[in-house]
Amino acid sequence: MAVIMQLRTVGAITEWHHRNLIIEASKMGLRKTEINGIEREKTLLIDMYIQSLSSDGISLKDIANELMLPIEEVTNLVFHLGVVNSSKTDFTPTPPRSPGLKLVK
Repeated sequence: MAVIMQLRTVGAITEWHHRNLIIEASKMGLRKTEINGIEREKTLLIDMYIQSLSSDGISLKDIANELMLPIEEVTNLVFHLGVVNSSKTDFTPTPPRSPGLKLVK
């Protein structure tokens, strides 16, 4: 899709060709995936930090509380997945909290 957009931007194809190529690419599913695409890179540092904090007794829930964010938001930011839960029995969603903003004059 990016190649098609670039071709149109530099004027290598007409608007009509651009439209038809986009339609064909969409039919092939190229809006969501690439042909022979590679896996998304994953940093190893985050895993190392999480393990290190865990060994020091600091959980993701502690981090979320310190940041004043719901646990769901922290796990989405860190893992790009969803809620990560080590124990299925004691999980309760964190309710949204007010950030406690003040008007400064």
